[in-house]
Formats: sequence, C-alpha cells, structure tokens
Amino acid sequence: MITYPVNNIINPPVLGNMKFRGDIEHQFGNLVFNRTNSHYARNVVYRECEDFFREKEDDKFSYGLWRGEFWGKWVICACRSAVYYGDNELKEFLLHGARSLISTAREDGYIGTYVDSKNVFRPDPEVTVKEIGWRCDWNWNVWCRKYTLWGLLEVYQLTGERDILDAAAKFATQLIGDLKDLDTHLCYVGTMQGLAAFSILKPMLLLYKLTEDKKYLDFCLQEADMWDKPDGPLPNLVTNGIKNIPLHDWYNEPWLQKAYEMMSCLDGLIELYRATGMGKYLVAVKNIYEQLNKHELNPVFSVGYNDKFNRAAYRINGISEPCDVIHWMRVCYELFTLTGDIKYVDSIELAFYNAFLAGSFADGKWGSRGVRTSGRHYVAHGQAQSKYQHCCVNNLHRGFINVAECFVMHSDKDVYINLLTEYCGTLDTSMGKVDVEISGRLFEDGVSHISVKTQKQTSFKIRIPSWSKESFVYVDGNEIRARRGEYFSLTVAGGEHKIDVKLDVEAKIVDFEYEVDEEQLTGYSLNQYAIAGTPFSARHIADKKMSKVMYGPLLLTRSKACGNTEEEMFDGKTVCGKGYTVKLTPMPSKIASYTYRAEFTNGTDSFETTMCDYGTGTNFELTEDDSFFNIYI
Repeated sequence: MITYPVNNIINPPVLGNMKFRGDIEHQFGNLVFNRTNSHYARNVVYRECEDFFREKEDDKFSYGLWRGEFWGKWVICACRSAVYYGDNELKEFLLHGARSLISTAREDGYIGTYVDSKNVFRPDPEVTVKEIGWRCDWNWNVWCRKYTLWGLLEVYQLTGERDILDAAAKFATQLIGDLKDLDTHLCYVGTMQGLAAFSILKPMLLLYKLTEDKKYLDFCLQEADMWDKPDGPLPNLVTNGIKNIPLHDWYNEPWLQKAYEMMSCLDGLIELYRATGMGKYLVAVKNIYEQLNKHELNPVFSVGYNDKFNRAAYRINGISEPCDVIHWMRVCYELFTLTGDIKYVDSIELAFYNAFLAGSFADGKWGSRGVRTSGRHYVAHGQAQSKYQHCCVNNLHRGFINVAECFVMHSDKDVYINLLTEYCGTLDTSMGKVDVEISGRLFEDGVSHISVKTQKQTSFKIRIPSWSKESFVYVDGNEIRARRGEYFSLTVAGGEHKIDVKLDVEAKIVDFEYEVDEEQLTGYSLNQYAIAGTPFSARHIADKKMSKVMYGPLLLTRSKACGNTEEEMFDGKTVCGKGYTVKLTPMPSKIASYTYRAEFTNGTDSFETTMCDYGTGTNFELTEDDSFFNIYI
C-alpha cells in the first residue's frame, strides 16, 4: 500500500474498537439488523441489489436510472458494520456476494447495470419530455460504477482476498478506457454537469493507494484539472472553491446545484490533497465549507434545500435529504482529521443529533427521503423502479459509523474527546493503549462521566462546546474551570481516572432572522417543500418569522411522540420577537430520547408546553398522519 505525502493529524480508533451506547446504539443496531443481517435483508434487499446487474435495465429508457448504486452502498455499509460488530458471518456473506457480482462482468472487466458501458452522456431533453413529460437529463452510469468500485474495494479491505482487488482494478481500467475511446472527461458525462460522475475520484484514489498503480492517480489529476481553469466548465469546482464564491451564484438553474453529488466530489478532492500534497484542493474544500455554513445551513442543521444549494439558510421551511447530512458530516469529519479545527466537530454535532437521527427511523426498517421542519418527514419507497432500495436508506449506516469514528480520536500527542454522550472506545496511541468510556444523561443533568484507563502518562483534549454557558471539569474529584468553544487540556498519569464534565447546557429561543418573503411560500419553494403533492397541508408552512428552541446542540420540537396535539402545534401563534425566555425541566421520556416541560415567559405573559428532541421525536414512518410535529413555536 502506498504512503501518501499528507497524513491526517488526528485519527479515529480502529473501527472494531468503538461502540455507541444507549439510545444511539439501539437505533443503529436496529438498522444493521433490519437492513443488513436479517433474513429479509440478505434474501430480499441484497438479492434485488445484485439482480440489477444481471437485468441491466438502467438504460432501457432514453433517460438512465441509478439502480447500479444500490449494491455498492449496501455493501459499503455492510462491510463497515461487519468490522464495527466483529461479525465474521457477515464478512463471509460479503465475500460470497462480491464474487457473485464479479461473475456478471464482461470479459473486459465491465460490471454494470447499463447494457452499454459507453452510454455515459446526458439524454436529449426533447426526447425525454415526450417520454416522461419533463426535460430529464439523467444518466447515472459512471455514478453507479463509482459505488460498485467502492463496494468491491471495501470487500477487499475487509477480507484481503486478492481476486476482489484484481476485479476492481480491471473494472476501473475499463472505465478509463471507455472515456478515452469517447475522447471525453468526467465533467462532460452523466447528470448534473458532471457532478455525479466526478465523484468517482474517491474510490479511484483508494484503488491507487491499494495497488500503487499510478495510472489511477494520473486519471484523477487529469479530471480534477478540468475543473481548475479560468474558463472551465461549470461547476469548475476547484477554481470556484478557491475564489470563495457562494454556491448559489455558480448556476442559474437550481437543479444543477445538487448538494449530495457535489459533496461527494469534495470527498474526492480532499483525498486528492492527501495523495498529492497539492494545497489548492484543501483550500477549495475549506472555502466551500465556509460558504455552506454561511448560506446553506438549514433550520435542522443539515445543508441545502431539498438536496439543492439554493440559499437554504434563508428559508424558514426546511427539507433535507439524509444523503446530504451524511455527506455534510463526512466533509466536516475529513476536514477535522486534517486540521484539528474544532468548528468542524461543532458542525458534526449539530447535524448528527438533529437532521441525521431524524432521518434514520427508530425501528431500523427504513428512513426518510426528506426530513422537514414540520408536518411529517417525506418517505419514498421503491426508488429508481426498485422495490426495496432507496439512495438515503442504503447509505444510513455510513452516517452512524462516521460519527462513531469522531467521538474519541487521537493525534501523536493527545487523545481527543469530541462528543460527550454515551460511548466507549479503545485507542492504540503513541502514549500506549487508552480505554475511554462515556456515560450519563448529558441533556438531562448536564454531566458527562468519562472513565479513562491509560498505560502511562497521557494527554487529553476534551471539547467544551460553545453552547455551555459555564463549564467545569473534575479530574479525580478536583474542579477546574473550562472555557467554552475550546479544547480543555489535561494530562493524567498511567492508571484509571474519573473525569466529569459539568456543562451549563443553555436553553434558548432562536428567532428566525431573515424575512419570510412570498418566494418562500409559492412556486419553486413550495413545490420543493411539499415534494409535488405528497401529504401536506398549508398550515404546516411557516408563513412568517417564527422561533425554534435549542437545548445545547439539540433542536427541540413539539411532537405527538411527546403528547402534543395538532391544535397547539399548528395554531399559528409565535413567540418570535416578543422577548420570551424559556426554562426546560426534564420529563420521563415516552418515545423520544429527551423530553422536557418548557415554560415560556416574557414578564407579562407565560405558558407551558411539552417539547422533545427533534432527532428522536420525529424519526418514524407515518403513512397517514401528516401533522405529527412542528419545530416552530
């Protein structure tokens, strides 16, 4: 395996040496069982994924489908789950599955769900409008091959079986050959101005690392160069990123500003920086992060408005794909490993506890296509003419595991404790083996209990969140004041130690700060929020400035999960701009992880209501109830 010129400065524990605890582990375990390990998952869900490669029907229409992505996504998630749980039986199933998939390959190495491997260009919209009624530009051929390549490489890393790597290399080489024969580049093929196709850089670079074959790196550099020109084709990702231009100004057409696909490309640029040491790629991604955080951070702390970068921060009615929040967390995670900047963990924390947990249903059987700010989440079944697959649902495991890797990490000098809810992990560091266990109900009593066991003197950095008004760290009983928004540094001798982090978790009312204009309530905005006719009522739309309640990083909501009625959730009244404060008192949780009695007062008026955390108080599949929750008050 090749050694990159740039290495992470902060690394996670080995995947199998970490675990969530409590409610989050229960939710993740449900997902792994129901979508990966059950008889249904193996013999129905997985079987359909693989059968798509034998049927090869993604290009049976003038426009292309994307059923070829589902196998790769399912396998990537399953491989990581196998390592996380130490599941050797799942490992064997994945090896058998990869070899079965490889048996569908053409002699030249092509493995795909398109009959024609060279069918990579966007269709003629004049043809598609006659076929389906709208000007569709879908071609997902290279996008699907991206996930197939990545899945094969994950199986190889899990099993070490060389025939899997050889098949992946032959497959990737065949794709490079197709593009050369067509005299084209990734930026000109597939849908969305090349965004979907360009995202193949990440697994191509992983293949380069595993094989040490420079042709894969050369291919990635050549393709990245196409989006690094003064007059390069849109989105001209590297140049526009370096120029620090807001993403909503890159295009005239909102559909092209696709969030999920673009952030998949950022993943590849970060890896290209590691592989080459060329700083421009890192600068571009860091700048894009800043633009997204400023203009696209939506009310539930994902980015984008229904999977588009189109001024999401300024839209009071928010809807976000789980794929978007997964890749937003992923970009933030990768930037943190390279820089150690605490702001990236701040973004992960907000995204994970809110938009992500809301999109992964509690029973683990399915997930959202769009998490909303009110009403109910949007659920889609049978995507791309499948019965059991969905792009977001097949991706959910990756979000859990990326965050598990973020909880406790290490550099050459320090152990980083980034998140403070229930978790355990073992790290092999330059200071020796370090065991960390985190317990407690942080968002009820404000205390996180950390037990550490070290072999010798060890330095720790504990993230003190900016949402804590006053913070103290107790090391073996000794109290030390800590500063919010910084890492608290301490050094302990070898042995066992108790560290309690006492946070003054701030409950606050956050008024929506932008004007709610007519454009947000009609046309494009309404269509995107309502997803063109899904169960929806006009009363679910916030048509004026309203407020939301935060408790530390938790977005709170009124929800039928904690006993709220439709009448109180959708009465149209608001505390916005009226000088209210809020006091929260924890209550026994019924369904959500955290439930509170909320007392609002502004000196002349007061009222009470029940609220719960948005992440677990809304994450249910509802088939009839379209008035289940509302974050606004």
